[in-house]
Amino acid sequence: MPERQDPVAVLQSAHPEVSAESGPEWLAEVGGVIEAIPYRWLYWPEIVQVRGAVFVDLHGAGRDTYDARLASAVESGHPDRGGEAWTALVDSFNYFEVSEIFRRWGGPQASLEDSQLALAELLLEPWRARLAQAAPDRRFRVAVAEPTPELGVCVEVRQTSPALTPPAGW
Repeated sequence: MPERQDPVAVLQSAHPEVSAESGPEWLAEVGGVIEAIPYRWLYWPEIVQVRGAVFVDLHGAGRDTYDARLASAVESGHPDRGGEAWTALVDSFNYFEVSEIFRRWGGPQASLEDSQLALAELLLEPWRARLAQAAPDRRFRVAVAEPTPELGVCVEVRQTSPALTPPAGW
């Protein structure tokens, strides 16, 4: 598990010219109403349920896109696939590279991994709450994956119970 990052320390490192010392002070000092509105979807993302699986729709793809992609995977398969392959496919849709969430990264890049880790950690609690609200009959593991050189920092969402059941035709 990656080392936990203090988000205020990350902000202070990136912007030493700002004198804020707490999260609320940072919000008041550098935040803005219009800039804040898009963050609703980051901290309280849409949840899509398709073919018995739950997806965090962070990128706004929508139910039809998930259904089409899953239909393609079901149709292209062979009969010896099992439940583990279905679970791996669903999990692959619920794996988010923090570096891919934004098109731009502001501020100094010296502590990019620290910044990404701080953001990833801040997403865990609201995503857990969102999943519990949207799918109260299911349990999920929401965690920061171990960073890799290829993908960087990632957040993974996995349904832990009940076990995922492959759809007909899988």
